Amino acid sequence: MHYKETAQAGNSYLHMWDVASEKAFDGGFLLTTTSFPAGTEIVPKGTLLRGDLVNRTAVPVKTVVLAAAVLTTDTAVKIEKGHNLIATDKIGTATASVTVGTIDTSSDDYDVITIVADALGALSEGDILQSHDASGVIVPNGLLHRDVEIDDETHCSIVFRADGIVSSRLPQPVSTAIETALKDCQFLNI
Repeated sequence: MHYKETAQAGNSYLHMWDVASEKAFDGGFLLTTTSFPAGTEIVPKGTLLRGDLVNRTAVPVKTVVLAAAVLTTDTAVKIEKGHNLIATDKIGTATASVTVGTIDTSSDDYDVITIVADALGALSEGDILQSHDASGVIVPNGLLHRDVEIDDETHCSIVFRADGIVSSRLPQPVSTAIETALKDCQFLNI
């Protein structure tokens, strides 16, 4: 018998949380995929979700990090790349929100959305904006259990409890308010 050892290449596993500690809601959810950018084929593990436990549907809770401070006179908001925003999304702070229009992706360093002056108030670089709906901020109740491929009826599971969640490895930023809302999740800010 011949044996040849081949060194591992690539990153086949990225530790996001302690899988032995995770707890998921029973049953599955139908993921609303129309709110992802055109061409999205895979929704990554760890995406923030709001699951409706009665209707068994789930919507993504989008977050973006400000790439520069926003003054009350500004009409352009610079956001870090890597977000999954689309036109018509509503994002904002706990007290104010805006509807996303055209997203200017021409810069290599950041994207830009246009707002009405003072629509969000004054914000600092690094602040996190979050999804809104008619009733206000959308609060997630879990994380996507695993990568899911978008198809005609994309089903998913939502993890509502996990220990040792490495925030920096999640596909999107997590604000302090989200950490508080996900009270059964232990976030490690590393």
